Amino acid sequence: MKPLTYRRITQIGALLFIFMTPLIAIYKRQVIQTLIDYTEGLSKLGYNFLNLAEGFSGFYWAITFGGYTFLDPLAALQVILDYHPLNLSFFFAVSLPILLALLFGRVFCSWLCPVNTIREATNWLADIIGFKKDKPQLITNSNLRYVILLSGIAVTFLGFPIFNYILPYAVLGRALQYLSIAIVFWQGIMFFLLIILLDGIWQRGLWCNYLCPTSALLSAFAKKSLFRLKRDENTCLNSCNICQRNCQWNAEPKLEKIQNCTNCFVCVEKCPNMSLSIGRK
Repeated sequence: MKPLTYRRITQIGALLFIFMTPLIAIYKRQVIQTLIDYTEGLSKLGYNFLNLAEGFSGFYWAITFGGYTFLDPLAALQVILDYHPLNLSFFFAVSLPILLALLFGRVFCSWLCPVNTIREATNWLADIIGFKKDKPQLITNSNLRYVILLSGIAVTFLGFPIFNYILPYAVLGRALQYLSIAIVFWQGIMFFLLIILLDGIWQRGLWCNYLCPTSALLSAFAKKSLFRLKRDENTCLNSCNICQRNCQWNAEPKLEKIQNCTNCFVCVEKCPNMSLSIGRK
């Protein structure tokens, strides 16, 4: 199976996961009661499924699974700036996302983020129907996302944790968590759809490449991550520019400018000479 196929499966699974978590929360009591009814005998033997069911909640911003909590790096940053006491549990909670970034750079953006998954799906449909395939780049300076990141840090430092209100995947997760509160749900859904709409109509990659503070933070890891894009100079053709034409992340594989690379494998599979690969460098 090709790496790109694995990525598609991961994207779909991650998207389903986000939509399933609120359903699990809504029916948690029923699930727990069912577990009590059907696993009572196993519990006596030491298999405690009840604790596992009770220990599952949240979404990408902050998720608890099996009693272990994991935090988005920007969520962790908000905790630090809000002067919460830091303990071993906090450092464990942020360790997995940081380790993932150190190993694979911006892999969250292309493999897990629901914004990109839906964006790729809508762009694929737009290409099929021929809807404005080539749009003018109205914003061309990707440093704007660093300005947004630093501004968000400053606002959070002043006492208002803003990141969970402006990051689409955090907004979507919160909206789905509050299905029973209509105004919270619909505000979140409308904000998320607005980001997708702007990407489809105004400029492709608008949020992910130019505005997203998470992508700005993860880009710091991408260039020095352990597993990253590699180019074989011996087989790469000077006259070929297929990789850069197909990259939706503003990376330049041919010039080895990969700080924006998300290890999405599109350029790897598009390269006619197999000059590109993902691995240790």
